[in-house]
Amino acid sequence: MEYNKIICGDCIEVMQDLPSESIDLLVTDVPYNLGDTDSEVIKFKDRAVMNRATSDSWNKGFDPIAFLPEAKRILKKDGNIFIYTHHRHFGDYYRWLDDNFDRVFFMVWHKTNPVPQVRKVSFLSSCELCICAWNVGHKWNFKTQKEMHNYIETPICMGKERTVHSAQKPLKTMTHLIEIATNKNDIVLDPFLGSGTTAVACKELGRRYIGIEISPEYCEIARRRVNATPKPLF
Repeated sequence: MEYNKIICGDCIEVMQDLPSESIDLLVTDVPYNLGDTDSEVIKFKDRAVMNRATSDSWNKGFDPIAFLPEAKRILKKDGNIFIYTHHRHFGDYYRWLDDNFDRVFFMVWHKTNPVPQVRKVSFLSSCELCICAWNVGHKWNFKTQKEMHNYIETPICMGKERTVHSAQKPLKTMTHLIEIATNKNDIVLDPFLGSGTTAVACKELGRRYIGIEISPEYCEIARRRVNATPKPLF
């Protein structure tokens, strides 16, 4: 099985070619299906890229459950799954994962600088959910009690880290999950790689990765980011 590669294609089709029980960790940020329901356009400086979430085709008509059977097949018995998801789909994931894994839990990513709500008619969208699943005997690398909190806090991607991808996760969010759930040289799969944050985190941490992304534009962005990332010193 080849690794440390980014594959441009449909994730289910690509995953079907991967060996059973070959992946140590699946971590990903799936489409939230906002394109068919959210129409607000945020016109603040430096936030324009986020408006693409309401128009990009990848964010419309997505079946959140379709890739999970293949995900379970290729995951090792001691592997973990982390899926960032919108609250609208949390129940769909929970029901499927609860039927297929020994334990299901959740994490919360708190954004310290969420998109403003100028009209003050709703809550700020300052938190996103990450659903987690594993079996008895799974791999876990907690070193401190602080690392065991099901909560991580960072700003949204801004400045040099920001790419044109409207739903880009900060590097810190992926690095944290990969560190606690894998060992050096383990294989990490992200079936919705986007602009490549998971692959960058893996390269920095000395983990092997397979990234799948359906958009040629984002595949190219991800490859450039990974190529610009230095190898770990250890």
